[in-house]
Amino acid sequence: MAAVAATAGTALTACALGQGPGGSQRTIFPTGNGTTSWTADPTGVIVNVGIGNLANTSHARATIRAVKLIAPSAPAIRDLNYWVMQGRRSMIPMGVSGNLRSCPGYETTSAPMGRLSFAARSATQAGVIIVSFIFTRPGHYAIGPVRIDYVSGGHRYWQLYYLSLKITVVPAASRLGRNLRIGMSSCQLSGPGADGRSG
Repeated sequence: MAAVAATAGTALTACALGQGPGGSQRTIFPTGNGTTSWTADPTGVIVNVGIGNLANTSHARATIRAVKLIAPSAPAIRDLNYWVMQGRRSMIPMGVSGNLRSCPGYETTSAPMGRLSFAARSATQAGVIIVSFIFTRPGHYAIGPVRIDYVSGGHRYWQLYYLSLKITVVPAASRLGRNLRIGMSSCQLSGPGADGRSG
């Protein structure tokens, strides 16, 4: 099942566009479409997408204030939750679905989003942003972009960060859905080769 790390692809140049209620649009965390990852999950299961490899390319400290998944949107998904995973194994979850806080081996703790602060021209290992949600309808979904709101130099800014992830969601009661759910109490990896057809 699916917790997949989003990695940066071709970097976009930093830019500042129109001013809005959330501040100006300005890209400082390199992003791009990158390589698309694919996985499968049944409905009603927590899906975790880890946003990693963030790096501040600007000349000032930047602190993340909020993260918001732009697409897909309701009613396809529910229970959207954004948190920072910390702990001794503060790694990006790869191919895991379920409640990461109870997954053996992760030993995760949550932290406020504002704890993710990047010095000028640097990356941080203080934590990993996790976007958790549940699909309510079977189908094929492309995940991303994500809006990142941050503060830098005393000003508010925001940018889009593109996640390259496609998920095939199958009915939980289907043969494939039941197979994917095996062992969910301890969190489980997605199975390759799923074609999304119920059986």
